[in-house]
Amino acid sequence: GNNEFRALVHLDAFADRYLYISRTVDGSILSLLDGTRETVALYHQLESERGRLLFEFGLLYLGFALILILAAVWIGLWFAERLSRPVGRLAEAAESVGQGNLDVQVREEEGDDEIASLGRSFNRMTRQLKGQRDALVQSHSQTERRRRLFDSVLSNVTAGVIGLDSDGRIDFANRAAERLLDMGVGLSADVELAVAVPEFGPLFERLLESGLSAAQEEVRLTRRGKLESLLVRMSERSNDQGGLEGYVVAFDDVTDLVSAQRMAAWGDVARRIAHEIKNPLTPIALSAERIKRKFRPQGTNPKTLTSTPMSSSARPMTCAASWMNSPNSPACPNRIGVRMT
Repeated sequence: GNNEFRALVHLDAFADRYLYISRTVDGSILSLLDGTRETVALYHQLESERGRLLFEFGLLYLGFALILILAAVWIGLWFAERLSRPVGRLAEAAESVGQGNLDVQVREEEGDDEIASLGRSFNRMTRQLKGQRDALVQSHSQTERRRRLFDSVLSNVTAGVIGLDSDGRIDFANRAAERLLDMGVGLSADVELAVAVPEFGPLFERLLESGLSAAQEEVRLTRRGKLESLLVRMSERSNDQGGLEGYVVAFDDVTDLVSAQRMAAWGDVARRIAHEIKNPLTPIALSAERIKRKFRPQGTNPKTLTSTPMSSSARPMTCAASWMNSPNSPACPNRIGVRMT
């Protein structure tokens, strides 16, 4: 049991003798004593190993700290790469767009964060820009084709065409207009119509004051010492919304037409005059012919009686017949001044 205290002592006087002493005591005291001794021994053991333990704990803490730092750095690099890679792609795509390449697209990230939204917005922007550029290129091509067709038509028409803006200043003029007005390249300048062509000024003012959409008039002007007649028509030019965009002035040289009309009018007058001359001469010629037939059986020479009236009436009738065909015919002398020049 643990309730007996024993002791064994060697006797110095006897070489082979020992003294054994035994005493009964409280067992809990002995157990406490043994525990104390073990605790003291453990304390001394731990005290001797404290430095090594502290070093080991220090190494463990340092290793754990390094692991945490490396993990934090790796996580930070991962987040930075996740953020910088889409931004880098966006920067490269933006540079390509700046160089004119609108077909570039960035890879859209999954999710609803700002980077993914930015990528989708960038792709949508490039698609819209491409569509708008294609529309502009197509519109420009159509406008260029229309302009070339417009220039070709205006360059080949014989009538003069002048375009005016809403303030009455010249925008364009074709070659026929410069030729008819003998203005050279002066019509291309940004000047008012009334200044460039003063003869057109009154008609343009009447168009503005009347409120009508078009006005027409025959205008006479002198160029290179020659009087010319121009049939001028001015009309408004509206845009797609129906607003006033400018005016168009179209004119043509009708000098020959006016001369032909005047010649036709004088020809009609000459035919009427010839008809009036021919009417009274016909009875005179018939009467002379009857007299000639009547006096021929009596032996009288009828020529002495009828030669003068017949010759006098034959010549005006011939002249009248010629006038009925052409008032400027040289078959008869022009004594009444109706020849046209």
